[in-house]
Amino acid sequence: MLSRKTIIISALIVGCCLVLLNWLFDSKYSRFKSQNPKYHADFAAACDSILANHPLGTNKYMELSVTDTSLAEIIRNLHPERIKVSTNWVWIWVDSSHTDGLSITWEPRDESQTNIWNLIIGYGEGKNKVVYVSKR
Repeated sequence: MLSRKTIIISALIVGCCLVLLNWLFDSKYSRFKSQNPKYHADFAAACDSILANHPLGTNKYMELSVTDTSLAEIIRNLHPERIKVSTNWVWIWVDSSHTDGLSITWEPRDESQTNIWNLIIGYGEGKNKVVYVSKR
């Protein structure tokens, strides 16, 4: 029969493993990816607002302050580390962690379909995923 000490230690080990697995699989990436389509549409609209409110002039791109008060609340709520904007894309870096990182890009599908835009998410070294598509 197992001793009480062995049972308690085993339960602690299993509990720690469950917490670790939850932390690994419940990342910013997966939380953003699992949002509903309205959230993604609202996020894309916030990116459009950035494009409209920050004309570039002669620069190829510019980096915005993450504390800029003109940023929509939906973007500020993610606590981004960096935001870059160009004439035809917005890039938001939420976390630079390789395990819990999140990058978000709002850009045209390709050069031949500039009226169809994709909201794309990625993390660390992982693959990118289109989570929302809209005509613009």
